Amino acid sequence: SAAAQGGREWPAVSVQLHSPYPREGRWVKGQLHAHTRRSDGRLSPEELLEAYRARGFEFVCLTDHDRLNAPARVVEGVLVPPGEESTVGPGWLPIGAHLLRLFVERPLPRRGLSLQARLALTQEEGGLAAACHPLWPGNLGTGRWRADQLLDPRLRLLEIVNHHAPVEPTLALWDQLLQRRGPAHPLWGAAVDDSHRASDIGRAWIWVKLPPGPAVGQGHWHGYPDARQACRALRSALECGAFYASTGLAADFWVEPALPGTEGGGAEAAGQPAVVVDSPQARRIRFVGPGLRVLGDFPGPRARYAPVPGDRFVRVELEGEDGSRAWSQPFWVTGGA
Repeated sequence: SAAAQGGREWPAVSVQLHSPYPREGRWVKGQLHAHTRRSDGRLSPEELLEAYRARGFEFVCLTDHDRLNAPARVVEGVLVPPGEESTVGPGWLPIGAHLLRLFVERPLPRRGLSLQARLALTQEEGGLAAACHPLWPGNLGTGRWRADQLLDPRLRLLEIVNHHAPVEPTLALWDQLLQRRGPAHPLWGAAVDDSHRASDIGRAWIWVKLPPGPAVGQGHWHGYPDARQACRALRSALECGAFYASTGLAADFWVEPALPGTEGGGAEAAGQPAVVVDSPQARRIRFVGPGLRVLGDFPGPRARYAPVPGDRFVRVELEGEDGSRAWSQPFWVTGGA
């Protein structure tokens, strides 16, 4: 048998769909990029954390410029993982691109280290590295990341939403990098405030799906008995891509077998897997493939798309009535033709 979509006929083949999201777990709201008075922010660490806590954030990474915030701790129910925003340049600040170093506890010198050395030391320490605002034109034009730098597999996160850089060109860059890096070296997309003042707080953030804690409802943070264990769980979820970027929308994503006759997607054969998204506030849900090709465009709050042979990956983009947006990580497609 064959299934037709858009005038094309595809043979009934088995397509495997790999989701970054665990089916079980709890979504937590967090911020990966925020500044305090320890560098160029306007608020003290205590003031900043209280402002985020009041807005429902459950973890906040304090990432001051070339100044490490450590060790990990829990403050009034908010997990504070260690981190810094490291300048990658010739040594005279602020020239150079910016690198987020998360879950590290040893600071790096401001001078004398290449990007490769900074990535190697971050990896050796068990940290995660993220490219900040990759298309930022600041620092006399040196704030932009080069494509060859962004292909380094030790970079695991990319800021696709940061108010210092345009969103749509950054999404196009992310699409190109996903195609070149492939599923073996994924690059996960994050949304951040990059907050320096109170008005920056709550612009953009991520939702992370954590596995159930060892004793849910007890302990410091989501059942984890101390901040270090909580950070290990959070780091693992981020490294696996179990999060999505948002400027206001909440959603859930999963993979399930497609049913005969269901609306949306291609290759709607029994047992064929499909990406499913549910977002109560979404008015529009788009499934996007390589090259920013729109694979399906549906009204919210719920939609599904079953990939066809030739779809290398599927991303989900959502829009709300108020203009808020959200972006899933790629669901990688294997098998088929």
